[in-house]
Amino acid sequence: MTRTKTAYYYSFSGASSLTAVSQLSDSIYAIPGVTEFKPRYKPESGQAEIMVVVVEKRSGPESRPQFNAINVKKIIGEYGFDFMNMTIRDIEH
Repeated sequence: MTRTKTAYYYSFSGASSLTAVSQLSDSIYAIPGVTEFKPRYKPESGQAEIMVVVVEKRSGPESRPQFNAINVKKIIGEYGFDFMNMTIRDIEH
């Protein structure tokens, strides 16, 4: 069984404060595999970024990932923010 740890960075606009961005926390942590959530807010531009760290265990190269990055994008929209970009970085294999 292989364990992977991946960081997903989501940028979006429409945030009014760090508190508003932090409200995403409960919904993000409800997604299976999420182990970390870190919000950042840029007051001069109203833009924000969240880092979501996901740990997944896979039984083989053909096994499908449990985490779906689109779920976080949907949550961002449900809170009234405007999704801009997502980047992915492997932390561990």
